[in-house]
Amino acid sequence: MAPLVTAIREPQQGGSQAFVSDLARGLVGRGHDVHVYAASGSQIPGVEVIDTGVDPRARRLRQQRRARQLRRARQLRRARQLRRARRLRPLLAPRIGPCRWSGMT
Repeated sequence: MAPLVTAIREPQQGGSQAFVSDLARGLVGRGHDVHVYAASGSQIPGVEVIDTGVDPRARRLRQQRRARQLRRARQLRRARQLRRARRLRPLLAPRIGPCRWSGMT
């Protein structure tokens, strides 16, 4: 198991990190040879941690950049829809002025 989303460090940030850390320390305590493949910056006392090269900060930055791109795309799409609606408004619903009926009281 290797939680590559965040680094394994104290204090633990989530359930999977705590589980992997506790499991690895428990197995080392029973005499097993344990190697944990984890994201860059991971540290588990008494356990050999092998760096997978996955940088959690870079992943988070990519996610944030992608979210900004999606927000911008939605804004542009909405602006295009509004411009199109304004352009088509006279065709779809022509404005009619008040009716004046002559001879009616």
